[in-house]
Amino acid sequence: DAPSIKASDAPSVTTSFSPSVSPSHTPLLQCPSGEREFLLDLGAVGFVDNERSQRFALENGLTLFIDVTDSSPGVASNWSFNNINGCLEFQATNVLDYSDIVQSDGSTVPFFPFGYSTLELRFDRQVSLAYAKMQDIDSNSDRSDAVRIVAKDIIGDNVGGIYTPSLDLYFKDNWSYMKPSNQVSAESALVFEPEKNIGSILFDVSTFGYNAADIGTPKTGSVCQELRYCAPATPICLNCVKVDFELDDSGKLLKNGNFVDLDWKTLYGLTIDATDTSSCQTGSKPRIFDSSRPGNFGDLGTPNKHCHNGGVGEGVGGEIGSVGENCEARKNVLIIEKADTNLLPTPCDSLETITFEFDNGTDFEYLTLLDAPDSGSISYTLVGGLTTTINYANVQVNGIQRIDIDQSNVKSIQVQMKPGMAIVDLKFCVPCDRVPTPPPTPACVFECNTIDFNYKRDGTPLDPGIYVMDQWSESYTGGAGYGMTISILPSNPTSTSGWWSPEQSTTPAPWNVPGLLSGRLFDTANPVDDWNNANAGGDPDLGAPNQHCPGITDHKVAGGRYYGEGNPAAGPGGVGENCRELGNVLIIQEFEVVDTGAANNHGGRWDDSSAGGYFYFEFADPVRFENVGIMDIDEEQDGLGNNVELVFEDGGTQIYKYEAYGGDTYQTVMTAADDVKRVMVKLPGNSAAISDLTFCNSVCSSV
Repeated sequence: DAPSIKASDAPSVTTSFSPSVSPSHTPLLQCPSGEREFLLDLGAVGFVDNERSQRFALENGLTLFIDVTDSSPGVASNWSFNNINGCLEFQATNVLDYSDIVQSDGSTVPFFPFGYSTLELRFDRQVSLAYAKMQDIDSNSDRSDAVRIVAKDIIGDNVGGIYTPSLDLYFKDNWSYMKPSNQVSAESALVFEPEKNIGSILFDVSTFGYNAADIGTPKTGSVCQELRYCAPATPICLNCVKVDFELDDSGKLLKNGNFVDLDWKTLYGLTIDATDTSSCQTGSKPRIFDSSRPGNFGDLGTPNKHCHNGGVGEGVGGEIGSVGENCEARKNVLIIEKADTNLLPTPCDSLETITFEFDNGTDFEYLTLLDAPDSGSISYTLVGGLTTTINYANVQVNGIQRIDIDQSNVKSIQVQMKPGMAIVDLKFCVPCDRVPTPPPTPACVFECNTIDFNYKRDGTPLDPGIYVMDQWSESYTGGAGYGMTISILPSNPTSTSGWWSPEQSTTPAPWNVPGLLSGRLFDTANPVDDWNNANAGGDPDLGAPNQHCPGITDHKVAGGRYYGEGNPAAGPGGVGENCRELGNVLIIQEFEVVDTGAANNHGGRWDDSSAGGYFYFEFADPVRFENVGIMDIDEEQDGLGNNVELVFEDGGTQIYKYEAYGGDTYQTVMTAADDVKRVMVKLPGNSAAISDLTFCNSVCSSV
């Protein structure tokens, strides 16, 4: 998971329990129809001693938060549960200095400041009716620990309360003990009569000092809290959903570049709005950005290229092991568009805001951010108007972070969008009857195949030495091909030096347009010159398997069989392991050859161009392109664009790097991208070959 940054009031302990109602429990409240009274048992809850923030899921569907706070920095308190008497015990210390009060006759008397510790029991949603009682069971009769009960509504406004007379700090003559004359005796109780629409109950206990010796001395006490409340007899059912911008609430697939706003309103009551400014888009709709193909915006790519399986993300913040590790493929994310006129989504480069607005109060769990290279803020507003602002961290470029909100009755959330930032997903809970519509059965499905240049689609074998271009060009659904056409471009398209293709005789130079020239099939089982084999090639670094693989003792064995020569990196366990029979691979032929007329000669010796060049794979219909296998990358040619580039149906592009593992090595460049129309494998300066392609054609029903 992404690193989690909690809101300041988020609980640190989470426990589940079944609220206990003893057999002798007699209901006191007149609960509304469909509800019943619950008597909260803090022992059954699983109260954690001395833990100041706790959270518990109740069986009736409510969530209970327990928070301990002190009236000032000069008060320190701890609370623990006594399993014997079922009450909470507290130890509190008041270290506030006393001050002298000047009386009317000019004399002075010491005054010890009043302090208190508060235990708050807070629900995640308002309960219709509540009753609270707090009883002081201390044996010390000269002071009262039970001070007051305060009731608040769901947004934190006081709606009622009851106070002991000890809060009336007007004293008579007994200054030596500092005991109020109207002191409530021990064993007394405070009872808060039933009140409607309660969100939380606060129990306060005194840390008052009665003489100088009390200041700084731990004070212990034990008070029993009783809380009765009405809640639905049938547990509230919530369905927690994650909106990751892949589908709208009707199950429709969202694509790169779609603008969204009301796409989740019908089911979830969610409206999304982007700040309207003059510096970026003129509309108010945020836009879908496909993070699997970020193009020139690598900081919004997922996963990061330094993850174990590689990726397209660029930036130290997303590297494996970093705080913002970005090693999960996320695909669609949400951005603010820079300009509505852009054909492809372009992230805004100024500070903006995205707002998520709910029709009704919602239990909101978290949202996830991508590429927050600077700290910023998120504000959430509850039903009733109470707004809280929390901060997110700087996890550096391409980093992922999850922001936990964990609040109920959330009406809206505003996310400060730093330049180039994106929102990955958000999770919230809605009533169970709001079940997302499952995606419809797709009219089209993908069928995946690997082309290894040894056979046509119908199983017809392909002889080494032939030139290929349209052997797989027939349509996938109505023909015998894959709708794919192959062509090559030499590194120097204005000269015939260092390369050759039969189309030279019919097509004049320059040969700088894809689709003009064909590539040749090279037999990796016959990679070197041999006067006994007129078809043998001239490249020992294109043999397969490599001579270092198991069971092979040399690059040549009896009977004329050759293997890849040299380079242990191509052997077992090497970075470019090449220990499989590959058969034919695709090359750019180095020179013109003459057909000897021998069977299967096809123009004589195959030999790959030392100058390298470019391989183009054009698709009649968009495909899901999975990977391409490449042999014999000797060195990186800086500045020549050595990479695999995909061109998508909408005109966008994405680049994937390959590695220079050395002669006779094999590697697979993973892409796993949808809507691909063209694949360009750029190999200038490398006498390399293409060994295989894996892609998926779309097959659609007639319905």
